[in-house]
Amino acid sequence: MADRKPIYTPRVTRGEDGAYRWVYEIDKEHNLLGARITMRVMGVMAVMLVLLGAFMGRDALVVMLLCAVAAVVIALAVCLVFYKLAPTSRQPYELTEKYIRWVGTGRTNAYYYFRGIRRVRVSRPENMIEVRGLIGFIQVFVPPEDFSFVCEYILRRLPERADVTYDE
Repeated sequence: MADRKPIYTPRVTRGEDGAYRWVYEIDKEHNLLGARITMRVMGVMAVMLVLLGAFMGRDALVVMLLCAVAAVVIALAVCLVFYKLAPTSRQPYELTEKYIRWVGTGRTNAYYYFRGIRRVRVSRPENMIEVRGLIGFIQVFVPPEDFSFVCEYILRRLPERADVTYDE
């Protein structure tokens, strides 16, 4: 019998292999976080350019000020274009007795084995459980109807040394 491709549904569903799977649609507003970070970085760089120009003299200040404004405008335009073009992000997840898996596009997958998890941040307002290992982290988004089940499932399998915090 050929292997069947796993089915990901909007609600947490247990597959024939015993793994729980779901897909969570993250709206475009959540993706604004990247734009905010980009604009903050560009703002700091613009301030540094202006300060550098101030130390170099009036002519250099004008050039640096124009460069800073141009860089911020370009960054803002790029962020707006990406925001307008970005589709709703669909993120599939898989939960087994041993690991949490974020199923990315193509060959991208992120496995976090429960035995290696060091920290967990539970944020019910965001429907998100952030799982951190020694290196890296993933944000596991869960439908509100299934949040309690997935959260308890994860927390029961954590090593004793794992630190758990809650955002309310």
